[in-house]
Amino acid sequence: MKYIKHIVLMAFVLVMANAWAQNTDPTIPTRTGSDNLTWTFDMPGGNQVLRTTWKQDAGLAYAKSDTTVYLGDPFSGQELTNPHGIPVTYSIAHKSGTNSSNTINNSGIVTINGVGIDTVKAIFAGNDTLLADTALFILHVHTYYTLTLTAIGNGSVEIQTINGNKTIIPNSSISVRECCSSYANQQCEKLFDGIITGGNKWCTVADPKFVEFRTTNAVQVNGYTLFTGDDNETWGAGRNPKSWVLKANLDGSDNWTIIDAVSNDVTMKDTNYAPFDFEMDVPGTYRHFRFEVSEVHSGSDLQLGELQLFYIGNTLPDGVTQGPTPNTYIVDYGTDVTVKAIPEAGYALLDWSDDHSTEDTHTITVTSDTNLVATFGFLTPGLTPLGELTIYGHNFVNETGEIKSVPNITETGEFTKVTNREPTTIDLSTITEAFIAQNGDTLTGTLNAKVKISIAKGATVMLDDVTINGTHSMSYLWAGITCKGDATIILKDGTTNKVTGFNNEYPGIYVPMGSTLTIKGGTQGTGKLIAGSNGFAAGIGAGLNHKSCGNIIIQGGNIVATGGLYAAGIGGAYVSTCGDIEITGGNITAKGGVGAAGIGGGRGANCGTINISGGTIIAEGGDDAAGIGGGGPIDINTQCGSITITSTVTSVKATKGNGATYSIGAGKNGTCGTVTIGNSTGAISASPYTYPQ
Repeated sequence: MKYIKHIVLMAFVLVMANAWAQNTDPTIPTRTGSDNLTWTFDMPGGNQVLRTTWKQDAGLAYAKSDTTVYLGDPFSGQELTNPHGIPVTYSIAHKSGTNSSNTINNSGIVTINGVGIDTVKAIFAGNDTLLADTALFILHVHTYYTLTLTAIGNGSVEIQTINGNKTIIPNSSISVRECCSSYANQQCEKLFDGIITGGNKWCTVADPKFVEFRTTNAVQVNGYTLFTGDDNETWGAGRNPKSWVLKANLDGSDNWTIIDAVSNDVTMKDTNYAPFDFEMDVPGTYRHFRFEVSEVHSGSDLQLGELQLFYIGNTLPDGVTQGPTPNTYIVDYGTDVTVKAIPEAGYALLDWSDDHSTEDTHTITVTSDTNLVATFGFLTPGLTPLGELTIYGHNFVNETGEIKSVPNITETGEFTKVTNREPTTIDLSTITEAFIAQNGDTLTGTLNAKVKISIAKGATVMLDDVTINGTHSMSYLWAGITCKGDATIILKDGTTNKVTGFNNEYPGIYVPMGSTLTIKGGTQGTGKLIAGSNGFAAGIGAGLNHKSCGNIIIQGGNIVATGGLYAAGIGGAYVSTCGDIEITGGNITAKGGVGAAGIGGGRGANCGTINISGGTIIAEGGDDAAGIGGGGPIDINTQCGSITITSTVTSVKATKGNGATYSIGAGKNGTCGTVTIGNSTGAISASPYTYPQ
């Protein structure tokens, strides 16, 4: 507006100057009209008119900035306020990371096809009189998913519940969908308004006498309360219901289940505003309800002050209700559910299937049908009899892999299990359930069972001709070997060990974030390790989709590590970071999948520093990735830490992938810290590149 005024003023000055130059006296300009500014000047030869127009706001608006609707419910969208009746263009955009498929037509009608979060916009480009304008609201489409809790091994899982008594379903969560005709000031909505006294009631003479209502979320119920009305003491109990049924379902269809039926009731008395509880014949989880009264005690009028749903027992968290079968729950989209693993005596939780954490208490956000698996395994191969415990607490493994120990210590007392034990050779072919190797153990043989093999936190374990050929399945959500924390693996001289992950999102060997895996050769350094995934994870390091890994140190041995699609041979995987990587010796061959480095980052994921000070190394990157360093981009560019290769190495050969810029350095379009090779600084673009030259 102010700019238009400036233009008008300048034009006015020019006209005045022209008039002054012609020795004429123009009249003072006058404004006419409400939307247009018209300036009229009396000039020689007739009137000269200068006209300008300012623009108004279009005034597009939606009533609310957020709208939530449940899949399957009717939805017409918010009405657009459009005071000028201008043409608008509608659009709908889906939030990144959601699978929404909802659409909008040229009239602004939204069609709900799936859950997700959408931004709905009405856009006006502007014209001669109205400014451009945009109105929008965020559409949240929810639905209910099934959460199944599964325990593998000796233990159980439960949702964290609160021991309580009667839990009332809030009135604010109940809305009426359909009802028989009622007296004008005594509509059926009065049943759920929370006001019981003062003559506030539902009263009807119509037949059939019914009210159909629903809750905002599915609820677990096993009872309901009926409140009498305000004039029972005047009219007696005649207006109280005598026979009725309560029906329910979860999906809002016409397929109703009778969850309670009452015939010839004598429970409700001729008392005003009195509550009477009824237990349901078929308790369960429901969202849609229909209360039908077939008979009152006398006359034709029915009256009730209030109807409340309740649940007596353990109260589940908001948005979570008991499902139709044990260990299943109905969960509202986006609900955070906290569960607890309960291992039996002598056993421990190995991990949760979604993020492989090991804390007994765990929280998951439900956005799809989910089977959450808790895997339990034994800590020791057996129990010590009560009364005596032999502690082998002084055993250790030296640098050459030899087991050393001091004399045993025997104590007496009420012991129930071995807390530490003598190092043992474990033949994997005899293992039939999840197993955690302890400090000093030697693993040997071929694993035949589809079970999880882990290394205890802080333990050193030797591999002696181990074969773990993981099989991909959604039932086997684990790596070939999973480190529970800091761990050391020694490759026994003269042996070949092959470790492949199970489910295709898991690596051959996994170490959690914040922990360090150290791999050593035996006395002669002739032990061999072949590590890989079943599809999308690193050979040694991270798994697919946020299964990030910790630090990796390789001090010896012959190692061949092959990454799956988008995953490094040694390091990160698709959008899964890795920590620092250090190599001080050994013969290492590492190959990355598409978009991933041979040693370093996975596609779309960052990695830490890489330091190589010894050994013979061959590293090959996939498309867009360095041989040693960063992985390729997705919608964001990757980063890696500094890379240092010292002159003490025997040989380093790095080959970049197609489309990559560097063989040693950042991935395509990515960044990394300082690259130092011997006495030189700077990333290496030559490929293949060998150092020393």
